[in-house]
Amino acid sequence: MQKRLTKFPIILFPIVIVEFSIILSWVWMMGDFSQIRFGVWPISEWLINYQGGFVRRGLIGEVLYQLFPGQALIPKIYQLTFYLYFIYCMIFIGLYRLSKIRDLPLLVLMLLIPGGIFHMAISSSFYTRKEVLFLILFGLLCLIYLQISRVHLSKKRPWMIVFITVAIIGGALITLCHEAFIFMSFPYIASLFWLLKKEHPQQTWIHWGFLAFIGIMPMIFIVCTMMHGSILISENIWDSLSLQDRMIISPYAPYTVYGAIGGIGWSKLQNLSTLYGVIVSGGWLIWMCFALAQYGVLGYIFARCASSQSRDMKNQNLTLISVPFILSLSIFLVGSDWGRWIASSGNHFLLFIFVLCCQNKIPILIKHKIHAWPKEWINYPIIFRTRRVFFAMIAYELIFKLPECCVQYPYFFVQYPLFAKLFISY
Repeated sequence: MQKRLTKFPIILFPIVIVEFSIILSWVWMMGDFSQIRFGVWPISEWLINYQGGFVRRGLIGEVLYQLFPGQALIPKIYQLTFYLYFIYCMIFIGLYRLSKIRDLPLLVLMLLIPGGIFHMAISSSFYTRKEVLFLILFGLLCLIYLQISRVHLSKKRPWMIVFITVAIIGGALITLCHEAFIFMSFPYIASLFWLLKKEHPQQTWIHWGFLAFIGIMPMIFIVCTMMHGSILISENIWDSLSLQDRMIISPYAPYTVYGAIGGIGWSKLQNLSTLYGVIVSGGWLIWMCFALAQYGVLGYIFARCASSQSRDMKNQNLTLISVPFILSLSIFLVGSDWGRWIASSGNHFLLFIFVLCCQNKIPILIKHKIHAWPKEWINYPIIFRTRRVFFAMIAYELIFKLPECCVQYPYFFVQYPLFAKLFISY
């Protein structure tokens, strides 16, 4: 009885974090407030449609436009982003359960990481971007993968068909929603696909599904980059929006293209100039500090999750997770919203950890030369076992907030008074 009582508060922590995050997000997105719920740039990005012709990032906006013709769409976007956030939270918790990783303090660390579930809620950021679609698709594929590893051999084939179908169709549709999918999520899904193929070498049709996936996604990405957009297209998209939506996005000039819709008309050089601004302004120094702290926490989480595995399995899994992680960092070379990229790569990393550290994972053989890491590099060094390191990471997660794009004091600290007022005024 006493043992159960001592465990209860630990079990309570992650439950409270997830419930608080969902309730806070629901209150803000579904509540009757006059304030705009998140930035006009991400709002306007959801509204990009095909009313000016086929263009990158226009699929979701076109679906909303066809479903609710002539209506104000921004309230629908508030609802949509909340439901997507809720789905991601459920997928995350489901993966933790299926992976059979039983480390509640580590789960708390995962939930509180900047850019993760808790910080998404208290800042109304990250899940309000289209990257939440990337996370939902990859998380769903991770769930299907773990289900394949659990079921009897006779029942694996239907789940494998579901995996291939969801990966190809889902990947194609999401690339049409935002072409950054090819940088941020495609490497992780391809790695998970490859892992499934290697674990079931007798199923040759998985191999063909894998080839179809890695062939189709780049082709759709190339089409999206070719249909980059123009000033005329952005003007037609803007004119297709209701006046109410335009007044919210640009209250002082509702008849002038603004936000991400205006960005559709930018040239490739104009897009790259935003990256130049990050370098010249010195903001990259702050981003580097965030990246070092963030990826340090992720390394700790991976090492702790893999602590019960053999040395060869640790090194093999380190290789499997490092390849997509490094490839996903290529987005930093073409986009200036470095906070978004750090958060997205971190969340994908966490989801992949659930797969690689699953107790039922089937071992595969990779040539030793490919994963010949230093012997003690990932051997769960004694420093990882100290409480000081753990609580230092918790302090980092509770004090600092990862901005999406613009680094400005004091907004890289968590603004607790702001969302405390939200509950008082609700």
